[in-house]
Amino acid sequence: GIRQKEAARKADYEAAERIDCLFKVWETGASSDNETGTSKNTTLSKCKMMTVDTQHLTIDYGSIPVADLTCGPINQVCDSNWLKEEYNSQAWYSKAPTGTCTTCPTP
Repeated sequence: GIRQKEAARKADYEAAERIDCLFKVWETGASSDNETGTSKNTTLSKCKMMTVDTQHLTIDYGSIPVADLTCGPINQVCDSNWLKEEYNSQAWYSKAPTGTCTTCPTP
């Protein structure tokens, strides 16, 4: 689901950041102190110890809203209130009036 994809996206991002850091080890020249490679080792250590922030990839799922239990009466298909709500009050109704309303057959 979405939560698994979110976790996978974070793992991909972290891997990419670490790989980018490791490429910097190759790009780093040896230190000037007798070509000991201290700069490369320092950069590699930073890569090993780095913490990758993935907070910007976190999805806020919010919460499920509380159901409104104060619903009004439910209009039945083809009764006058239903016709008024669904058809007669629509801006398009005068240009495309409907035929006679027929309720659905009971299964």
